[in-house]
Amino acid sequence: MEISVLNPFFYPYGGGTENVLLEIYRRLAKKHNITIISGSLKDNQKTTCDEIFGIKIIRLKAHYISIPGAPLPFLRMEDLNKTILNEHSDIYHINNRYQYFMNNVKTIASINKKIVLTIHNSLPKNIDFATDIAALFYDKFEGRKVMHAANAITCVSKYAMTVTIPQIDKQKSSVIYNGIDYNRYKKREKNNEMVSNIIDKNNLDGFVIFNNGRLVTQKGQVYLIYAFKEFVKKHDAKLLIVGNGPLKNNILHLIKKLKLENKVILTGGLREDIMPYYYNASDMFVLPSLYEPFGMALIESLSSELPTIATKIGGIPEIMGNNGLYIKPNSHIDIYNKMTYAYKQIDVMGKKSEEARKRIIKKFDWNLISKKYESLFYDLVK
Repeated sequence: MEISVLNPFFYPYGGGTENVLLEIYRRLAKKHNITIISGSLKDNQKTTCDEIFGIKIIRLKAHYISIPGAPLPFLRMEDLNKTILNEHSDIYHINNRYQYFMNNVKTIASINKKIVLTIHNSLPKNIDFATDIAALFYDKFEGRKVMHAANAITCVSKYAMTVTIPQIDKQKSSVIYNGIDYNRYKKREKNNEMVSNIIDKNNLDGFVIFNNGRLVTQKGQVYLIYAFKEFVKKHDAKLLIVGNGPLKNNILHLIKKLKLENKVILTGGLREDIMPYYYNASDMFVLPSLYEPFGMALIESLSSELPTIATKIGGIPEIMGNNGLYIKPNSHIDIYNKMTYAYKQIDVMGKKSEEARKRIIKKFDWNLISKKYESLFYDLVK
C-alpha cells in the first residue's frame, strides 16, 4: 500500500503523537510505502524531503501561529494540497483535526482516495471554560465536518470516542490504543550506570516523586507542587518534573514562592532515548492531569513497574485498570493523601506495578497496534 500520513510535526519533534506515529510507521514501512507530510521544524524554513527508518518525510515550509492557551502552535503549511495530490496514495491518515480543514479533505476526495482520521485529542472537558468552549466551537463548525468526510475514524481510547465522535459517525469508528516499547521502558535497578548518573546529576537523594508532561494547565503540575509542599514537611523527598511548555515561568515562580527550590527539579524536555532511565531513577509517578485522552507518560510509568498515581479521568482508567491509585482532579489535598498512602504502602504498590507491566505487555505492544492499523487500511482499499 501507499500511505500518506498527515501531521503538523514529526520526528525528531518529541511530542506524544509524533512518537506514536514513529512507532507505528517504522513498522509498517517494512512492507508498505510510507510518506509523512508535516511542517518544517522551525518557523518559515524551506521545504525539504528526507528519509528515516524507511519512511519518506516531506517537511513543508511552514508559518508558526501561536494561539494563547493552546498547548501547541498552529502551522500554516505551504503547498499542502499540491503535495497531497502529488503523492496519490491509497490511504491518507490525518492525525490532527485542528490542523487540517475541509479544503484538504476535498483535495483527497477529488482523487477518490481513502481518508482515515485518528482522534489523539478528545473533546476537552473541565480544563477551563475558554478551552472547553473553543474546542467545542471548532469541532461543531469544522472538526465534525472532517469526521463526517473520513472513511474510517480511530480513537486512542473508548473515552475519546464517546465524548468526541458524533453519533452519526460512530458506526465507522473504532478504538486502537497507543502502544509502548516495553523492552525500553522496563524496571532497572538504581545501580544501573545510566540510572545512577541521572540520580547523581540531579541530586536525587531521598524518595523521588516523578512527573513527565508538557507544562500546560491540563497536566495539573501546579496541584502536584502544592501537594508536594505538604508531603516534604514529613518526608525526605524530591520532586522531579520533566517537560517544557508555556507555564514554565509560572511554575518556576510557584516553586520559589513555596520555597521549594532545593526540592523540586525541572529538567526541561529530554531526549527520548534517555527517558526510560528517568522513570527508573524515581520511586513514584504522579499524573495529576485534568484532561488525558490516553496518557503516554502513564503507560511508560506502568511499563517501568513504577508505583503510579493518576487522576480518574479520560482514558486513564482504561490504561491503568486496578494497577495504581486514583486521585481527584483539581485537588492537591487528595494528591497529598494518596502520595502519603502509597509511600507507606510501597510494597503493596510494587505488587500492583508488577501486575501493571503484565497487562501492558499483553494489550499495548506496538507490533499489535501496528497490525491493527494495517488491517484497517487493507479493509478500506480491498
